[in-house]
Amino acid sequence: MERPHPGGTALLITVTPTPGDNEALIPADVFFAKIMEDTDTYITWPNKLKIGAKSKKDPHVRIAGRPEDVKAAKERIVTLLDTKCNRITMKMDVSYTDHSHIIGKGGLSIKRVMEETQCHVHFPDSNRSNPTEKSNQVSISGDINGVESARSRVRELIPLIFGFELPIMTQNIDATSLYIVKIQEQYKIQVMFKTRPKLHATLVLVKGLEWEVDQVKQATTLLMEYMCENLANQIPVQMSMEISPHHHQVVLGKNHSNLKAIMQYTNCQIMFPDAQDPNIPNLKKSNVNISGNINDVYKARQLLMGSLPLIIIFDLPEESTILRTRQDQIADIQTNYDVTITIRQKAKQNTRACVIKGVEKNAGNIYKARSYILGFDEPCTTAGIPPSYHLPLPTTPTGQNGPPFAGLIKQPQFVYDMSHQSMGSSG
Repeated sequence: MERPHPGGTALLITVTPTPGDNEALIPADVFFAKIMEDTDTYITWPNKLKIGAKSKKDPHVRIAGRPEDVKAAKERIVTLLDTKCNRITMKMDVSYTDHSHIIGKGGLSIKRVMEETQCHVHFPDSNRSNPTEKSNQVSISGDINGVESARSRVRELIPLIFGFELPIMTQNIDATSLYIVKIQEQYKIQVMFKTRPKLHATLVLVKGLEWEVDQVKQATTLLMEYMCENLANQIPVQMSMEISPHHHQVVLGKNHSNLKAIMQYTNCQIMFPDAQDPNIPNLKKSNVNISGNINDVYKARQLLMGSLPLIIIFDLPEESTILRTRQDQIADIQTNYDVTITIRQKAKQNTRACVIKGVEKNAGNIYKARSYILGFDEPCTTAGIPPSYHLPLPTTPTGQNGPPFAGLIKQPQFVYDMSHQSMGSSG
């Protein structure tokens, strides 16, 4: 029953349940009844709200009463519930060919990630219905610590696929041979054969798990020695990854500087398709191919992964005196943390949203930039970025340039070559 408050005020706040023990949820009516009794306010909330449960959307809670009572009630509520500025949405680039593997059978894998991180992970619905265009964008929403944990978990769930072409004289390999079956069982990998009639070639794909990279590499090497015999050392290992065409420039770097550095360090050939070429089908425009020695191919893959764009979006608090959002402050943050920051007014709302863009290997800088904008003093979220995402620092003496490019053509081949059809990844 509503209690009138003559001359009182009403306040609308948006809250998100914090991570908690889902088996010991506080009934919302008990939680709010206690606050109403203690603060002499009237509070309304969604019928299905469970305090401590995870939520995909932010429920609205209304508080009515005298200004000082409303303020006291709000403080009580936000001690248990996160306000919207503590909730972020992250957008990351994950090869669309890997989405089904990450989701898992019946969605079990991604459900486990969402339960353990208390975040919502969204994969693009359009990929199911659009056969000509696919999106690599994966969105994660929740508390910033949970989002970072979910990002790391999604990366760990990405399958690892190495490929190699069979020599012409060994095209008739028996896929059911005892040796191949034993390798699959011992190293927990899957072996697939992909025939390419136009090239008169057969591609062998070896699929395993990211956290078992050493096993997958060893299995691939053994299979190459078995199938290719004395030619094994001469056949390059291949790997394919999908990078959205509109993100190519970010990954390539200014004047292709990042790609050149990766190619020089790994001595791999990395082929980016020409996204502007109308003769290349849309699905092929995101297909990037790496070839070289198996260890170097994996290094190149990790460095490209670390160069993918990473974006976080969060709301700015409406009433705050510690925000650092002046133009000169934003310019300093962008320079210091190597990020791009955009602040925009949300449509039909009084709140502003902040968008911070960077690259995945520098996720820690993105989180630091957010903390600085919000005026937080406490340590910010630590990003669990693998060291393999970073190029090693140059070891040449001060004032000397590193060695010239070795084994690279003067103009790296960034344009898709139709005579070398890309390796399709299987997931």
